[in-house]
Amino acid sequence: MHNRITILPPLDAHWEAAPTEAIEPDHPPRDGSRTERLTASMSKHGWYGYPVMVDRDTRRAWNASHRLAVAKALGFDYVPVIMT
Repeated sequence: MHNRITILPPLDAHWEAAPTEAIEPDHPPRDGSRTERLTASMSKHGWYGYPVMVDRDTRRAWNASHRLAVAKALGFDYVPVIMT
């Protein structure tokens, strides 16, 4: 799977790539229609938006549960994160 990543400013200079399988979502996706829309978009365009905010110690994501689930389902090797 390609891993095209486009990060929006002002966070475009502060992210790093992390293995997708190493990041755990804070909760499962709750909106199936949102997941479907993201799947269509990410299949075509890759990751577009802000990085996932991740706790450095627990590897738990604070945001982006839908995008993270879609990235895993599409087989992305890595996702953009900001470790906190």
